[in-house]
Amino acid sequence: MNNIKKLIQQQFTNEHVSSINTTQNNIQNTDQSVSSTNTDNIETPSPEKNTDNTEDEVEDPMDNIKKPSTKDTKAKAKTQEPAPVFIPPVPTDPQLLELHNTCLTCKSCELCDSALNLVFGDGNPKAQLMVIGEAPGADEDEQGRPFVGRAGQLLIKLLNKYGVQREDIFIANILKHRPPNNRNPLSSEISACTPFLRKQIEIIQPKLLITLGNFSSQYILETKTGITKIRGVVQESSYGMVMPTLHPSAIIRGAYPVDLLEKDVVTALQYIGYDVTLED
Repeated sequence: MNNIKKLIQQQFTNEHVSSINTTQNNIQNTDQSVSSTNTDNIETPSPEKNTDNTEDEVEDPMDNIKKPSTKDTKAKAKTQEPAPVFIPPVPTDPQLLELHNTCLTCKSCELCDSALNLVFGDGNPKAQLMVIGEAPGADEDEQGRPFVGRAGQLLIKLLNKYGVQREDIFIANILKHRPPNNRNPLSSEISACTPFLRKQIEIIQPKLLITLGNFSSQYILETKTGITKIRGVVQESSYGMVMPTLHPSAIIRGAYPVDLLEKDVVTALQYIGYDVTLED
């Protein structure tokens, strides 16, 4: 009986120990599995390793940005330069100044609402030669001065060739404001603006008018004849003596040779007393 009892206790003890060992082995295996998982899948790099990875594997975003060349930098700086600010000229002659200020407040047509500036005219208030164009263009509208664009530059270049400076003459237009998109003047606009032109001529009292193109020549000479038939001859009008000639813009467009305009300019200068001859 005692032997049986000892046998049962021995078996119980062995099973208990085996169970404990199994449990411990399972726990150990679990720890090893967890440790293996952490080691394989979760990387906790040291600071040195992280730095190396950054240098070797992470691309610097600045490498993909195109560095501007010196030319690009200069071009950008140029585009960022402030636009020039133009101050329209104001007459120094008291009579012209009064007329200028009256023209500033004129609302007889709608051009003053669409234009940037009044283009009253400028130059020598005692000029012997007065040039009359058609209407201001984009450059003239921006600066408030007549004949500063390509057409004006061509005219002044011809005058300079024969010893006449811009400051020696007075330049004005039929219209005092730019028509939208440089369209032709309307009859209503001409009627609204030309009283100012007539008054300018009365104040300046030039010895000769040079009218450029159809609109100014036909208005001053009170004719409907085209400019090609009336140009090149000094003739009388209710505004005084007139030399009608081609508009410089027509020369620039290639409609006529510059020689015709130059010949008329020389004839006009000879009329007012300049000792000049047509140069080749």
